[in-house]
Amino acid sequence: MTQKNTLLHKLQIIFCAIIAYIISFIPTSVSSFYITLGFIPIVILGLNYGVFASIISSLLWGVLTLITGQAQILTPSQAIIEYIIAFSFGGLVGIYNFKNHSKTYQTIFISLIIGVFCRYFWHFIAGIIFWQNYMPKNISPILFSFIANITSAILTIIVDSIILYLLFKIQPKLFIK
Repeated sequence: MTQKNTLLHKLQIIFCAIIAYIISFIPTSVSSFYITLGFIPIVILGLNYGVFASIISSLLWGVLTLITGQAQILTPSQAIIEYIIAFSFGGLVGIYNFKNHSKTYQTIFISLIIGVFCRYFWHFIAGIIFWQNYMPKNISPILFSFIANITSAILTIIVDSIILYLLFKIQPKLFIK
């Protein structure tokens, strides 16, 4: 890879993190469930450049959320789990990419599922550990965190997969580096 291509690659990683951060401001919550639109640019990046690029970009997205005061922080360890570890694991969308699989919508969908469930697993863990004081007293923190996070994960997969499908059909060049 030439020095010019390396710089372009780094800029694309940063650009996708910024786009993910910006589109996260689009209101998408339903009750206490969240749809994470920021996965869309991370998926596109991961499909084209692989897992390293998508992990770094997703991590940068989490760091941007932290440093701009958009994060909901209870403790430093909760912030690390939910904004560093969870976001980084969301970057695993790139583990199932176009380098190793065909350029089909099925590859896009599987990539999205991997990243979303990896990220929401960590939000589930944080929910049990840190958010139990904010949950209804008559329900188990494990059950409440599971319901909240699995619902958010499924809603994210449904909405993001529809948008990614439309982008794949309307603008397929986005999915070819």
